[in-house]
Amino acid sequence: MAFDRITGEPNFAATTIIGSFPAGVIDTSTYVTVTDTAAGIVAITVPGGLYAGSIIPDARKHNPITIVGVTWTVPASPPQIQTHRWAFIMSYEPGVNPGDPVLDNDYSAIAIGA
Repeated sequence: MAFDRITGEPNFAATTIIGSFPAGVIDTSTYVTVTDTAAGIVAITVPGGLYAGSIIPDARKHNPITIVGVTWTVPASPPQIQTHRWAFIMSYEPGVNPGDPVLDNDYSAIAIGA
């Protein structure tokens, strides 16, 4: 994730995805509650600790982004698989180990072949 030096706003046009971390799956009975099936109303609790690795304080690059997705199947013929995704931009705060996320043991660089 790149940031504008003047405003501090995320600059998605200058952002390059350079790697990834292992995916995880949460318990839907704990974090997802259907409140009204007919109206499609669902309550979602985003779990804490989405990314527990190091972050560079006041970083302008190598900012981790955690993607949280909720997927469900609509009983149609054929069945339809639907997914909603949210992106959470992680930033340094007290209590987080300062450091470059790309140096983490779980980090996998993306290699683009020619």
